[in-house]
Amino acid sequence: MIKFEVGYNFIEKSAVKNGKYENVEKKLGIFQFFKFLKKKELPDIFAITGFDIFFYHINDQDEKNLHQYIHQVLSDYSNYLLKHKPIIVIIVEERLVMNKTLKIYYRGKNISLTDIFGKTLIQKDLDWFHSNFSLS
Repeated sequence: MIKFEVGYNFIEKSAVKNGKYENVEKKLGIFQFFKFLKKKELPDIFAITGFDIFFYHINDQDEKNLHQYIHQVLSDYSNYLLKHKPIIVIIVEERLVMNKTLKIYYRGKNISLTDIFGKTLIQKDLDWFHSNFSLS
C-alpha cells in the first residue's frame, strides 16, 4: 500500500478503491476545505471530494476566473500549509489525463489544473500526481 506525501495528491477514485493507496478516513467537500483553510484548522491528513464535479458544473467563461481565484487563495495560505504540512488527497471521480498539461477528465469535460497549480504537478504513478504547497 502506497502512502501519500505532504502536499496536494491527485488520485483516481478507482485506485483508492482497489487498495493500491492508503485509505484516507477524513473527507471534506471542496467548500468545507476552504472553510477549514480560512480558519487554519485543517486536519493532518484528509481527502477532498467533489473537486472535479464542482468544476464540471462551471461554465467555460467562469472557469478560468475561478481557477485564478483558487490559485490566489491557495498561494495566500501557502505559508500556513508549509508550516502545518498536511497531506491533502484530491480524489478524482474518473481519470487524470496528461498531455502537455494535467487535466481531470469528468463526464466528457477536460478540466485543466495548470491555471491553479501551474507546472508544480509531478507524476508519481499512473494514477497519482503530486504538488507541493509552493504553487509559483
